[in-house]
Amino acid sequence: VYDLTGDIEKAIGYYEKAKLSAGTMGEKYAIDVDIAWELKRFGKSKEAERKLFSAIKYLGEDQKADLATAYNVLGTAYMDKTEYDKALESYNKALELRKSIGDKKGVAAVLNNMAILFNNKLEYEKSMQYYKQAMDTYSEINYKDGLATALLNIGSLLLSMGELSKGKNYIEEALKLNTLLGAKNGIRLSYLNIASYYNNIGDYENLLKAREKDLEMSRMIKNEYAIFGSLLNFADTYIELDQIEKAMPYIKEAESLLKYMAEDEKISYQSTIASKLEKEKAFAKAYELRLNAYKWQKEHKHEEIDKIYWLTDVARLAALCGKTRSSKIYLKKILECKKIEELPPINKASMYREIAGIYSAQRNIEKAKEYYNKALEIYSEYGYKGPINKIKKELASLGDKGS
Repeated sequence: VYDLTGDIEKAIGYYEKAKLSAGTMGEKYAIDVDIAWELKRFGKSKEAERKLFSAIKYLGEDQKADLATAYNVLGTAYMDKTEYDKALESYNKALELRKSIGDKKGVAAVLNNMAILFNNKLEYEKSMQYYKQAMDTYSEINYKDGLATALLNIGSLLLSMGELSKGKNYIEEALKLNTLLGAKNGIRLSYLNIASYYNNIGDYENLLKAREKDLEMSRMIKNEYAIFGSLLNFADTYIELDQIEKAMPYIKEAESLLKYMAEDEKISYQSTIASKLEKEKAFAKAYELRLNAYKWQKEHKHEEIDKIYWLTDVARLAALCGKTRSSKIYLKKILECKKIEELPPINKASMYREIAGIYSAQRNIEKAKEYYNKALEIYSEYGYKGPINKIKKELASLGDKGS
């Protein structure tokens, strides 16, 4: 129950009590796997990994299900740190164990995690293959909760691939099934993805309605992590719409939950505050927060492109607060990243827009126009009206509406 509500410290406390009643060492190590999952969620990855390594070492041959869970959680811990090769190795071990005991539901769960891994790596075609395998497996065993998750994940991936209408259809199917099942968290996640759809097409009225549903369901399931994320999403939306006053209640409530959050969530909160400060033209304070967030990402994440995304904000704000030389150094590092040109189209367009924003802050108008128009070309091809309208405004602010 405490796991579901997001009260991770209490969940761990009860797992520790359960260990005292465990009859065998095998049972104790099986509970350690559950504790490791909670520790990972709380941002204590190293402590979680230690427990998982011990569990993997000592779990017996008759505990393949627990061993599979241990490898699955370990894979997710590695994935959170963007150590994708190690994560994939762990997932494959979990998959082999689930297959060996004929656990199709467990097989589908691991396939889903592998799909998420390839999604995070921006290898969308591979991700789709694994999501569809998971969906087919859930369908085969008529596990509707899993099927709803698979439909939602495929819909979300299609949005990322630029297939907006098709993605929305999958998400709406997931919403219908989650509603039928009374799966409140599934309903919440459906509205979270519906919000992304409306953001992409620039329908802010329906975007805010979807945000409201997301927050409503987060409160209903009493999960502090979900509530925190929903509050920040609401705040970010209002900040983007230049409605800072409307963002403030959500920011203040999110601040009250910070003590329960892991470091990842605290960094997200700092990013929201930095966006607000930038809108208020408090560039120096915003720069310090963005720089702090980038340093954390640099220390904890292993994929180069993840670090580069965070560096774009630092480079832009460095220019805006008069640190021109630093901004140019950061921009040089960004432009040297060869992976930018290997990105999927929508991600590439997003990066071009960020680079344009840096050039704009540096008063290099011609280069800003060049990158804005490169982004505009891609977004126009896929019908992303939200970003298109924003880029046109940004081009207009340069004194030219662009091509």
